[in-house]
Amino acid sequence: MKKKTILTISALTISAFFIVPSVMALGMDRPLRSVKKAVHFGRKVKRKSRMIRQERKGIIKGVRKEVKGERRLKKKGKEIRKSFRERREERKKMWQTRRKNFQTKLKEIRDARKKRIVARIDKHLAMANKRLVARATQYVNHLATILDRIETRKNKIKAKGGDVTAAEAKITTIREMITTAQETITSQGEKDYTPQLDPNNLKMSVGQSYQNLRNDAKTLYQTVRGVRQAMIELVNLLAGSAAK
Repeated sequence: MKKKTILTISALTISAFFIVPSVMALGMDRPLRSVKKAVHFGRKVKRKSRMIRQERKGIIKGVRKEVKGERRLKKKGKEIRKSFRERREERKKMWQTRRKNFQTKLKEIRDARKKRIVARIDKHLAMANKRLVARATQYVNHLATILDRIETRKNKIKAKGGDVTAAEAKITTIREMITTAQETITSQGEKDYTPQLDPNNLKMSVGQSYQNLRNDAKTLYQTVRGVRQAMIELVNLLAGSAAK
């Protein structure tokens, strides 16, 4: 009985010697895993933070470039407006000088009938130029409105997967053409067709002013017509893209 008891105690002691350290080791392993996970997570957070900082730097850099670009555009716009005002003042002075010369030369004409005819032609030329500018402005603005609608149509085709690369390039070109046409119209409105009278040759003096207006009107017509033709080509491009 004593031997059995001694053997049982010995077996329990031996088991405890091997089992207890294993259980303790298992218990110690859990905190170690938690520490490793925490370290790994901390490294991931650091990498993520570094990436976020780099992205933020890139965004800030891009915004700064855009701001600088806007400032340059504003500065350039101010310079253009200043140049435009100076040019306008110069043309105004030239117009005033030409009007004074015209009135002086008109008084030198002795024939009352010829004097009335020349004054009427001068007024007619001024009114004709105003009508030309008004019609051209209205037409170009109408084309710009149509272009906005076409661009909306282009965006719908693009959303459906259509290839609109050529159409987008054409739209950019047309917008530049419209800007050029508007500048041409503004310049046309500032022109003066007051006849430079020569009392000895009134027909030639008045005829020259009329011819100048006619040539300028033809140039303006060709500019506006070019915009219209480009828009027709754009519509055909979009029609082809939609069909595909």
